[in-house]
Amino acid sequence: MLYLVSPAKNPLYLIISGKLITDDGFIHPNRTLNVFVLIYVLEGTLHIAQNDKTYDIGPNQFITLFAGQNHYGYKHSDGPVSYFWVHFTFADDNYYFYDYPTLQATIRRLAADPDHADEIYLLPEISTITLNKRVEILFSQLLDITRQTNFAPKYYNNYALSTLMLEIANQHMACFSNHQTQTPPIVTKVMDWIKSKYIYPITVTSIAEAFNYNPRYLSSLFKKYSGESLLSWLNNFRIEIAKNTLVSSNISIKEVAWSSGFQDEKYFLKLFKKKEGMTPSEYRNAFFSKKLNNDIVP
Repeated sequence: MLYLVSPAKNPLYLIISGKLITDDGFIHPNRTLNVFVLIYVLEGTLHIAQNDKTYDIGPNQFITLFAGQNHYGYKHSDGPVSYFWVHFTFADDNYYFYDYPTLQATIRRLAADPDHADEIYLLPEISTITLNKRVEILFSQLLDITRQTNFAPKYYNNYALSTLMLEIANQHMACFSNHQTQTPPIVTKVMDWIKSKYIYPITVTSIAEAFNYNPRYLSSLFKKYSGESLLSWLNNFRIEIAKNTLVSSNISIKEVAWSSGFQDEKYFLKLFKKKEGMTPSEYRNAFFSKKLNNDIVP
């Protein structure tokens, strides 16, 4: 999953916003916009795809649609759907795309220090809102302010939007902080061990033996707190390593696979396309054409 990140020293620019209420059978239009879109679902399920990766967004969930990326409804809704939506952009196009491993240290730092949590706008590609009433109030306020453009300066709109986005960012970082606090130390140790050993052949048994745990028990514990199986987490981490390697070097796809811990190039190609919706070569090309950037957040 990608994160959209921008310094929060300037307000966001509101383009347009609204609330959509539809009947059964709604499908989102197929389009590619030059601005960003955030959709926050209130009722029903929105079936939408971005760059051919499909998502089912339910109540209290949102999706960030990226500028220049194709998005479309991939099937009709089974019932009524309602959601808030907003089109926006950033001051001076000062934004970046980060994968989770690259952004992890920054999220940890901000989540641990609430006084600095408003340093950046941070929008996951998809996420769930925990304090949904707060977000719904801020969305409603934004819509109310935009209706009063004849009486209020336009920058009011931008500050209202920025407040909404910072609330969403802070909720996401709060969830991250709570998750880190509640996670048993063994789960974190296993993650760190995988990060240091990913280039070597790894199995559930070899991980369990390294920590003197029963493989079945460790697998169950790890999935409970990480949301993924051991092998799924390992493969996702390897894919993130591969993505960073693809955009930071000119080595062959086969070498990328090997350096990321994949012994089988065909399996790597299949898994990469399944997770990213494109081949490694297409991802490498897209990085340079879509302004993907993996520098550390200031």
